[in-house]
Amino acid sequence: MLLKCAALKLQATMPRKILKKILPDRHALSQRWFMRPFGPVLKDPAYWAPNRRSVVRGFAIGLFVSFIPLPIHLLLAPVVAMALRANVPVALAATFLVNPFTALPTFFTAYWIGAHITDTPLVPHFAPNWDWVTTHLAQIWKPLLVGCVVTGIAIAGMGYILLSALWRWRVTHRYQKRPAKGRAPRLG
Repeated sequence: MLLKCAALKLQATMPRKILKKILPDRHALSQRWFMRPFGPVLKDPAYWAPNRRSVVRGFAIGLFVSFIPLPIHLLLAPVVAMALRANVPVALAATFLVNPFTALPTFFTAYWIGAHITDTPLVPHFAPNWDWVTTHLAQIWKPLLVGCVVTGIAIAGMGYILLSALWRWRVTHRYQKRPAKGRAPRLG
């Protein structure tokens, strides 16, 4: 019985309530070193709104920014999120898709896709070190950039569609499960 009640309580939680628990407080986040320059601008509640449009938009922005092959994700994501009036913390969190563990396969895949799009031959003997990058940068910059943009747009678009569909399904599912007025709630 206790497990059923806990499951019902979990099902009754809207994505908005879950996000309010997970996301950091806007006042605490605005005090971080990388957010201080945006302090006065971040007072607008639209950048912190846990609604579907803002969150899904912020998620897509963060996914796209994570495919930029420069280490400026934490600076660029809030700027783009504020320009497009999206949820800033979600945009920041989504940039961590590409991290030190996933950067090499992500950018190599983007380079491979870009090489196929631009019809550029792949540079043989790939070595994941700085010397290889500096010696082959003239050959790989165009396919890498094209691949990062194409992959970023594709992943951001898929993330937008999937998260939006999941959010809508969750709210619809919760709405259909709620008891009608005057009836006792179903427990099974």
